[in-house]
Amino acid sequence: MTDMADPYYAEMKQHKWDADWLFACMYANYCIPKKCTCGGAITVETDERGRNYYVCKVFEDDGLHIRRACHDAIEEEFDVMKSKFREEVSLHRKLQFEVEEMSKDIQELKNLLMRVREYNTLFLKSGLLEIHQQETLVMMYRDGLREEIRAEFGVHVFSTIDDIMQAALDVEEGDESDESGNRSKEKSRRGECETSGDTDGSTTKSDESGNRPKKKARTGEDFLENLDGEEENPGQADDNDAFMY
Repeated sequence: MTDMADPYYAEMKQHKWDADWLFACMYANYCIPKKCTCGGAITVETDERGRNYYVCKVFEDDGLHIRRACHDAIEEEFDVMKSKFREEVSLHRKLQFEVEEMSKDIQELKNLLMRVREYNTLFLKSGLLEIHQQETLVMMYRDGLREEIRAEFGVHVFSTIDDIMQAALDVEEGDESDESGNRSKEKSRRGECETSGDTDGSTTKSDESGNRPKKKARTGEDFLENLDGEEENPGQADDNDAFMY
């Protein structure tokens, strides 16, 4: 039975504790490693009975020794995470700033919308259309007398009235083009009627009873084709002639 009170065994026990702490508790009766598990160089220790063990030369009494590599890897990963966190914080601040700017833009748009509504309400309540007709407003706009229109509302709504007058001007120009086209058509029709009247040498007159006699035949192939229809229904032909004139 081993006597644990023997000073030799007490010394070995102390060596074992030291070896456990240094990760050097390795009885190397057959071989001694060239490097420690942590990657550092070693020094060989030998006791009196030929039991060998090694001690790492780069040992630091911080409780990490062979875990130093893991500790370094964790620190590197932690640095990477801190860098990413700083980037996320920067992006968050940037997004927060953009959100604030968008909120300001939205509020400004709301204010503009309220102003447009106020302008529309003011335009309808001012009675400008009752004072001046649409044609008069268009003439004022065309003649450059927009100052008079602006005086009816105030300086702030000049742009809105300008847009309204421009739209009214476009409408009037479209109406004028339609009217000019209709007038040209009426003139062409009247010219044809006068030509046919000069060829026949006679005009239609109303009798004493108030009934218009039938018009004499006009020259032209179109009239000859419709002649039979007019003779069958003279009342409708008179109405059509009256509509044309």
